[in-house]
Amino acid sequence: MIQIKELLIGYQAPKGVKIPLLPPINLNLEKGMVCGLIGANGAGKTTLLRTVTGYIKPFGGTILLNGKSMASLSNAQRAKYISVVLTDRIEDPFLQVGHIVSMGRHPYTGFMGKLQVNDEMIVQEAMELVGISHLQSNRMTTLSDGERQKVMIAKALAQNTPLIILDEPAAFLDYPSRIELMLLLKKLAYEKEKTILLSSHDLEILMRNADQLWLIARGKPAVEGLPEQLILDGRLNTYFGSADLFISHDFDDTKQMNLSGTVFVESDKKSGFWIKNALSKRGFVLSQNPESFIHINYQNNAYVIKNKNEVVCSTGSLAKLLEELSKILP
Repeated sequence: MIQIKELLIGYQAPKGVKIPLLPPINLNLEKGMVCGLIGANGAGKTTLLRTVTGYIKPFGGTILLNGKSMASLSNAQRAKYISVVLTDRIEDPFLQVGHIVSMGRHPYTGFMGKLQVNDEMIVQEAMELVGISHLQSNRMTTLSDGERQKVMIAKALAQNTPLIILDEPAAFLDYPSRIELMLLLKKLAYEKEKTILLSSHDLEILMRNADQLWLIARGKPAVEGLPEQLILDGRLNTYFGSADLFISHDFDDTKQMNLSGTVFVESDKKSGFWIKNALSKRGFVLSQNPESFIHINYQNNAYVIKNKNEVVCSTGSLAKLLEELSKILP
């Protein structure tokens, strides 16, 4: 869905001097995935998102959307590829929820902006999907922060784009609302095949729910990978300048287990927690029984998969591990 090649982003100083924020960026994002963009404050997350959406022109490089160059797309064409959810608050006292969601149909309604029957159906379906149909006639100023965010996501759904980009969507939400928001985004990705790219400071929720992370830091090359892999190989700690990030001896992974499961993981406690997190997110049923059908041993940064005590493969990549397991347990 997104291919970024040698992209240079930054800002212009006085006299037109270009100040790059990061080395040339090379990142990819596949269709139907939830990807979290993370980095310390000032790393350039918002600038990167606004460049991907076309709000800011890059200094150089290429952005491909579904194989098409962003630079070759008109604003109208881009609006059919990308919908954007920002944290800007709508304070107009007269705008109702239904009005806002209907705005998502603007790329399809022509100059007059008149909704046809099909447009009305899409708007209603979007509100139903995010659970705000009962708020249709409510004014935006009467809504909670969580309800407002759902309205903006419904508007993005009504726009009917394959890619939805959200800049800090949980910034003003309490913890239960953040969890609810993340579950909604996963539902859109997995059931509606939407590609979701969001920036967030909530590493805990991203680690538990995102399929992929884009990790950026000032002066360092952007990296991508499975959230768990970025923890296991230490890159997450390095990019955030902390040796203790996500290191805890209180992980309780027994809730992820099932005596009738088919996959047993043998590892140290911390590494095992994140390996099991990656497996359970992708639907593999974990076991407490070492004699399980599939046995995974992780040590010295290598995974060994055994099927009925026979070695299937050995790999240093968590992504490759998941790929091989999918062949055995489709």
